[in-house]
Amino acid sequence: MEHYRKKRVRFYEAEALPNEIKVNNSGRAPDIVSKAVRKLKETGSEGLVISSSGPAVSKAVTVVELLKRRVPNLLQDTQIKYIRVEDIWEPDSEDLDVLKVVRRVPAITITLKTQEEDTSKRQHDVVDQSTSHDISGGQAVTASEKTVQQEVSTTSKRTKKSKSRTST
Repeated sequence: MEHYRKKRVRFYEAEALPNEIKVNNSGRAPDIVSKAVRKLKETGSEGLVISSSGPAVSKAVTVVELLKRRVPNLLQDTQIKYIRVEDIWEPDSEDLDVLKVVRRVPAITITLKTQEEDTSKRQHDVVDQSTSHDISGGQAVTASEKTVQQEVSTTSKRTKKSKSRTST
């Protein structure tokens, strides 16, 4: 690519909505969160859409997590997708052709809406604080069961260590 210059980049994505904030790599996350809080108060029941693509996806997730801490009762809907990006490269010399490179870049769109205070219309489950999820088995384990499992695990490790010491 030493004989080419990038002329332009074309993104194929939908137009921005009035209640949408596009997150990019420039700007600090707390500043974007402040802007999002103001916009969320302006839009009211319409909610807020936060979107980004490429390396800024992680910053968008950070912004949403900070926003959920600052504003209570937010419901989140996340869409992960790929957008098409077309790079046009022009040659330095006349004997070379123009190159068109099409890439797929990861993108995320997160919709946040404020939840009504009426808990009878709640559409999702509330996480029970006494239950945690064991990632390896995918089963819910209560706090007391987890303590017992840890004790058994610790005891078996001690037994293995003592067996290895006696055998040597």
